[in-house]
Amino acid sequence: MDVLKLLGGEEDDDEKVDDPRVPRKGRHDPHAPRSGADDPHAPRQGITDPHTSRDARGKPLVRTSSVGILYIVHDVRAAIEFYTGQLGFVLEKDSSPAFAAVWRSGVRLLLTTAGGAGEQGPDNGKRQEPGGWNRLHLTTRDLVADVKRLRAAGVKFRTTEVMSGHGGAQVIIEDPSGNAVELFQAVS
Repeated sequence: MDVLKLLGGEEDDDEKVDDPRVPRKGRHDPHAPRSGADDPHAPRQGITDPHTSRDARGKPLVRTSSVGILYIVHDVRAAIEFYTGQLGFVLEKDSSPAFAAVWRSGVRLLLTTAGGAGEQGPDNGKRQEPGGWNRLHLTTRDLVADVKRLRAAGVKFRTTEVMSGHGGAQVIIEDPSGNAVELFQAVS
């Protein structure tokens, strides 16, 4: 029995095998180092899995948290365009016109129409609808540039000016259905 072949190496393997960051030739085991140093969701190096979920452009999806934020929207397609086109989210699942999932930085945002989230509203008779002041909070490195870009794109702002406080500056914008999104830049 060839121990080197069992361990995934080859006799003429000249790579430094004691460095766990260096994958061995042909290594396809679950303990292969990941491309993202400490990211447990990063894809494994050297593995091409035909069963990997892919976005609308064919790029592999990074697994997101099993926790998501649900926004009720009027138009799922318009919400997809807004979040992917204006705020840098990536489309994970498109089941328009009732549902879609987008993600950014490991956060999963679920977009659904009131009917898509369940035909019946809560037991108290209130209707599920977009809006309110609970909001998605996104950090940015250049709030001023983002504000200019979003204003030029015709995005609706809830706050007319950049608001500054002890921790940083923020603006609140709305998605096409009126859901609040806060853009925040920390004090540097």
